[in-house]
Order: sequence, then C-alpha cells, then structure tokens
Amino acid sequence: MIKWIGHKVESFKKLFESDIQVAGDIIAGADTNGEVTVSSVDDNAGYNLNLKGGDADGENKVGGGLKLYSGKSTGNAASSNMVIYYSVPTSSGSSLQNHGIAAQIIGNTGVAKFEKGILIDGVTLTAIQSASESFADNDTSIMTSGAINDRINRPSGQIHIQQTAFTDDLSTDEIYVPFNSTLENATATSINLPMIMPVSGRLLKVHFRSSADHSGQNTTLRLKQITNSENWTTGNTGTLGTQTVTGPDTNEVATADFTSSLDSGTNAFNANDMISISIQNASGVGNSKYVVTMVFELNFSSY
Repeated sequence: MIKWIGHKVESFKKLFESDIQVAGDIIAGADTNGEVTVSSVDDNAGYNLNLKGGDADGENKVGGGLKLYSGKSTGNAASSNMVIYYSVPTSSGSSLQNHGIAAQIIGNTGVAKFEKGILIDGVTLTAIQSASESFADNDTSIMTSGAINDRINRPSGQIHIQQTAFTDDLSTDEIYVPFNSTLENATATSINLPMIMPVSGRLLKVHFRSSADHSGQNTTLRLKQITNSENWTTGNTGTLGTQTVTGPDTNEVATADFTSSLDSGTNAFNANDMISISIQNASGVGNSKYVVTMVFELNFSSY
C-alpha cells in the first residue's frame, strides 16, 4: 500500500518519473477530497490519464477488468453520485474552460443519467419519448413501448365529426340523440336519429355538455346498430357498445371514451350499418339543453 498525506511531493519527483508498482491499495487524501491529476506542461496539450486493468500472462488467461466504486455509505444514507465531467468549449484563448457534467450514476438508485445524449452508430440520441407525449418526428430520440403503442394505435382512418344539440327532460329514459335535427326520440325508428355508415369504422369518443348539473351521477351512452340485412324497426335495433361516465357539471364537458374499457360490447361497425347513439341518465336532472359531439373513425381504404 502507498498512502500519501500531504501537499508537497516536490522532493520525490524524480522517484515517480517511471512506473510505480503497488501490490495493494493507493489511498489519496486524509480529511479532504483526494485527487489524481496528470501534470500540465507549458504551452502544450494536456496529457492523458490512463487507467487499465492488468494484462494477462500465460496461455488463455483473462485480462484484468476495470471497476469503479463509489464510497460505501452507512445505514440508510444514499451513496454520492458518480459523475463524469467534460471540458466545455468556449471562445478562442488560453483561459481554462469550465467543466460540464456529461453523465452521472445516481447514488441512491444506481440509475445512469446521460446529460448530453448518447452516440450510437453515428446517431446522437438526446431524448426518449414516453407515452402521452406528442410524437416528435426526428432522428435524435427513441420511443418507449408505451409511446410506440400510442403511435401505432392512433386513428388510421378518416376522422368524421358529427355534432348535434337538443333540449329534453330525459328523466331516466334511454333517449336517442338526433343526427340531423334538434328532435330527439325514445325509439330508434325516428327519421332524425340514425346515420348510414358508408364504410366500416369505429366510434372513438362522445363529448357532451348540458345546461343542467349532472355531477354526482352516471350517464350511460350506447352505440346502437341496425344492420344492412335487417328491417328498420325498434325490434331490430341492437346495442354494439356501452360506456358509462360521471355526468358533467354545468361548466364541464363529459367524454365517453369508446376506444377502451367499455362497460360491454365493441365500438366497431360495418359498412352500411345504420348507426345511432343513445343517452340515459341514472337520475333525473329536469329539462336541459344538450350539446353532443361524436367522433368516428371511418375506413375509406376500399371505398
């Protein structure tokens, strides 16, 4: 072991101009931080500090590895971070540059944190896109599995928005939302209710707002269908999918998401299906105005 505690080793310079062989530890510092530095030379580039494991000797022997350890903490104290610095370029001159952090290994988690990016196969990666973030079309970021899932499951067809409004005291009845007027109806045979879908598709979401307070109660919306092969009658009206949401306050919009976690059924329909939407409150809220926006995804690829 070599252990040097002090500040001046001028008188020993000549002793350290060649290799030093140590069978044990080298300990730097006593009650201060230790530091190993390569001396600078006037008007010259700095020299490298090379750390390497020992070369193997003999037949088929393994070379020594290189391991870096942070100091051990006691009890439940986190370890200090392991930090890699780089010299930050500035303007031309002879003044020494400041150091910037290139990477860290966080002491309490062991997680590696790259501050400036990672260069892989000639590409510098500076960001990782996670789920719910807006897609960034660039060559400097990669995506998590959640972000990839969001991207590939985005609407691939043409978006169609159907808007309507009506006034009614729904009570707790199932009422059909009008598609082409302001006249709602309790039966699916009303001429104002349905829409013939020219192609297959999906109901994505239903957004609605009311002039009456619906908060504290459930409102159920249903995607209804009469197929192309059935007569247009109440008895032939089937329910494709059902979604329940907590009703909105008078200053809020409620959104029924039909793309996931349905109460039952599906949000998909076929070409030439006659489609309608019904709404039903769990309790009466009195006479109220309703504004409803329905968002569909239509597949025109084979139209």
